Amino acid sequence: MLRILSDRPGSSWRPKRATQRHLDILEHGNAVRESLAQTTRPKFLRDAVLQKATFYDLLCVSEAVVRLLELDPGIVRNHPGVPWRRIADMGSILRHEYGRVDARVVWDTITGGDLDDLLRVSAVEIKGHH
Repeated sequence: MLRILSDRPGSSWRPKRATQRHLDILEHGNAVRESLAQTTRPKFLRDAVLQKATFYDLLCVSEAVVRLLELDPGIVRNHPGVPWRRIADMGSILRHEYGRVDARVVWDTITGGDLDDLLRVSAVEIKGHH
């Protein structure tokens, strides 16, 4: 049997702390930013491996936002400039419509600023909880 889940004690896919969700957002969101900083739009559109890696990290960001909204629903009110619902819904598209995801739209979405806004909010929230 293929074993892909962690055996580490205390490792939980659904931690009960919003701070962990913010850390997940930062980890995967920064991975996207770093990957795309090293390329151009035309190269990204030709690189299926980079696209898939980016889609995976965006899926993780989306899932972290879904969990964060469950743990801290007030975050939407506290940071209304972040498109929380669109980011959460993005995961459903990446999971269920994967064959129809348009890499051009993904590139434009990432470089349009929403990801940067989300990462700034997560960094602020983490600082506020330490």
